[in-house]
Amino acid sequence: MGYDGSYLNASQALPTWQRYFNLSGWRLGLASASAYLPALVLLPLFSYLCDKIGRRYSASIGAVFVIGGAILGALAKNEGMLIAGRILVGTPGSLLLLGSNLLLNEILHPRLRSIGGALFLSFYYVGSCVSAWVGYAVVDEALGDWSWR
Repeated sequence: MGYDGSYLNASQALPTWQRYFNLSGWRLGLASASAYLPALVLLPLFSYLCDKIGRRYSASIGAVFVIGGAILGALAKNEGMLIAGRILVGTPGSLLLLGSNLLLNEILHPRLRSIGGALFLSFYYVGSCVSAWVGYAVVDEALGDWSWR
């Protein structure tokens, strides 16, 4: 999820992305916040879902929707598709994070739970760094729209 957290920032640095979507002001804020705002309302439901059907299945459902949202965002033809893709990545991504974090702390040996939990949270920043470097690597006008897709 760290990759997704830095993805929009890296995209804004790409001239091809800026020309394609031409987002600024409140529209850029909406595109950025659309990944996280629905999750605020749905978090109690996600917690209930993790308890009812299990952490593994909840994380799997979240992962499937995250992949679908990433594909939708990559194939976005307009601002609405971009926002819908961000919603499908961010909102089920919260379910994925919740389910996988809970599952990790349940299946690890008690001696290793603190280390596993710390590494789980630390890898968010690894994803952010990878996203930043990928964004830097694709700054190439010759690639056209495929640089940000």
